Parts: sequence; structure tokens; C-alpha cells
Amino acid sequence: RDFDTADKVLDRALQIDPNGLGLWELKAKLAIIGKGDFSVGQKCLEKLKTMPMGGEERLKVMGGTVDFLLLQRKYKDLLDLAQNTPDEVFSAVPHSLALKYFVIGLAQKALGDESQSRPAFLKAKAICEEKVKQSPDDADAVMQLAKVQACLGEKDAAVSGAQRAMQLHPESKDAFEGPAVTAQAAQIYTIVGDNSRAIEMLDGLMSRPSDLTVYGLKLDPAWDSLRKDPRFQALIDKYTKV
Repeated sequence: RDFDTADKVLDRALQIDPNGLGLWELKAKLAIIGKGDFSVGQKCLEKLKTMPMGGEERLKVMGGTVDFLLLQRKYKDLLDLAQNTPDEVFSAVPHSLALKYFVIGLAQKALGDESQSRPAFLKAKAICEEKVKQSPDDADAVMQLAKVQACLGEKDAAVSGAQRAMQLHPESKDAFEGPAVTAQAAQIYTIVGDNSRAIEMLDGLMSRPSDLTVYGLKLDPAWDSLRKDPRFQALIDKYTKV
């Protein structure tokens, strides 16, 4: 969480490769999780619009834009983005169409339209199930399916999937990417209402190297259902003082 040094290294990297897509995405992310600053992200998105990119790169940018809008709770913009993106755009990456319908479901649920969110989540679930069927040991695929199941109220299946994904990609074998898998599992426990387990996992992530930060806890709507739990506020206070 040495964000100032990280940002300086990123600036050096961008001098070498000004069109480094991943570098611009990371710069935006660091500003948000390190300082709660969305202005850098907006500048990075504008920069990305001017860069040439292929199908897979366009999908990565879309994913980054989704995260950016989610953190700002711009659900109407998020819904418009997903609905106005043709299915064909996702053909560059097999099964990535699940992202479109998952985002539609999230946005509609946040906007209070449960009747429309469920069909979208079901479409995403069908795509995720096919991906897991083809790649049963893909932790990302298993976790993505589990998250959709959680949103559909399928608690047991969602928790089982989250545990399976953590087993497939444990922090003990990957201290860099592993914590991100744990954080997604914590999101699933939050969605299904297991606040105790979610907060326990978040405390663990905050106590060791990971990209979870106090600003992330404060800003990310993934943790909104925890905000009235005094244990969650105590967690934020604990690491604000560090």
C-alpha cells in the first residue's frame, strides 16, 4: 500500500510505453483506492478513448469503466453502458457476455427494478455455468458463477463456489493475485448476509499485503449492506488509525 512510490513507478513505465493499457488502468485504480480520487480515473478513461485497441483490449476497458461507474454509484450510466453494448463486442473473449448481463442485473437491482434484474442474472448464470463446465478448475470462472448465484439468492451454491475458488487459487500459493480471490469471496458472504464471515475476511485482508484499502471499504458499494454493522465501522476505524 505504498501508493506514492507505486504511482512514481507507473509514471516511469508510461514514459516507456505511453499506450500501455494496463498501466493507465492501474494508475486510475491506485488513485481511487489510495486517495479516493476519481479525477485521475476520468482522465485515464479519456486517454484510453484515443488509443487503438483490439477486441480483448476493448473488453478490458469496458470492465474498468464498469468498476469506475460502480464505485461512483452511477447505476443509470452503468445500465446504459451495458444495454447499449452489442453482444457481438463480447465475441473476442469466450463467455465474457456474462459480464454484460451481470452488470445489467446489478444496475437494475440498485435502481430498484427487481423484476428486470432477475432475468439478467439468470442469463449471466447460464453463461457462467457453461464456462465452469468447460473449465471446472478455473478459479475466476467458479467465482464469477458464485457471485451470480449469490445475487439470485442461491446461498448454499454461492458459498460453496466461493470456497472452491479460494481452494483453486489460494493466497498460500499466490500472495499477489490470491487476495483478490479472497476479496471476491468476502463479497459473496456479504451478499448472502453472512456479515461475520465477511468482516472477518476483510480484517484479514487489511492486515496483510493486498489491494484492499480503507478507501475501498468506504467507497465500494459491494460493502453497502455491512455499513450499519458496528463491526464494519470498527474495522474502518481500526485501519484508518494505522
